[in-house]
Amino acid sequence: MLLASALFTPSTPHLVITVVLLAGGFLRSLQFTSLSAITYADIEPRQVGSATGMASVGQQVSVSLGVAMGAMAVEVSEWARGHAVPETSDFLGGLRGGGAHVDGDVVDDAAPAGRRGRRDVGSPTAATRGLQRSRPAPPLAVEQIAA
Repeated sequence: MLLASALFTPSTPHLVITVVLLAGGFLRSLQFTSLSAITYADIEPRQVGSATGMASVGQQVSVSLGVAMGAMAVEVSEWARGHAVPETSDFLGGLRGGGAHVDGDVVDDAAPAGRRGRRDVGSPTAATRGLQRSRPAPPLAVEQIAA
C-alpha cells in the first residue's frame, strides 16, 4: 500500500489520494495491532514486563531506522541527479524503495504458517485463553535472574 503513494502526481485527484491514504492507514493499524499481539505469544507471564520494554525499544529503533533510510534515499537520489536542493522526483526513489521493502515484508509475513516456523508458536497465548492447560513455570533461582 505504501508503494501506491509513489504513483501520486500533482494531477492525481484528491479523492484518490484520500482513499489510498485511508486504506494504507487502516492496513498499517491492523499490522501494528497484530504485531503487538504476537510479540508476547511465546513469553512466559513472569517475563511480560521485560518483554514490554524490549518491544518498545525495538519499535522505536525500527521507526528511527526507517526515517533515516528514507532520508538517505532522498539524499542519494538528489546527489545522483545533481540537484542542489531536493526536488519532487528525488522523493520518488525513497518512496519506491521504502514501499517495495515494506510491501514485500507484508507479503512475506502473510505466507502460510506451515511454510516456515514451528507449529507450536503462540501456544502460551492459547493457554491463557483457556484453550489448553499448562503447568506454571517454576520460580527462577537467583543465579538465573542475574544472568
